Amino acid sequence: MKRIFIAALLSISSVMLSTTVLSLAPMLIGGDFSDTSLEVSIVFIYVATTIGGLGVLLVAIPLHLFLQYKNISSVKPYVITGLIASMGFGFIFKPFGNDDFLTLIQQLLIVGTVGAVCALVFWYVAVKGEANKVSC
Repeated sequence: MKRIFIAALLSISSVMLSTTVLSLAPMLIGGDFSDTSLEVSIVFIYVATTIGGLGVLLVAIPLHLFLQYKNISSVKPYVITGLIASMGFGFIFKPFGNDDFLTLIQQLLIVGTVGAVCALVFWYVAVKGEANKVSC
């Protein structure tokens, strides 16, 4: 259970790090460090981390317990679920606003990538780390 807790914390941290890089990169490239841009980035990071944390608690941990019960340790179900869950959230709630279809697809790919990375981190710590611990 301790490993699941650590995996959850590191997964949420990966969401925070990913969204920090994604929100600050345009400011670094464009050179726009105005107070408004910084405030929007901070809100974006906070909201994404909160939603990612809820996703870990409501999706990743139950999925992990189910897969553990079924003795499935492959990375694929974790990454696919992280991708689909985050893209589904983005499609249903449209957190960036009502944009045109092409922009929405780009946003969903970015959100899905962050979800997949989060799931990969969770799997690596909770499953792969446990396997390494047993084999040593």
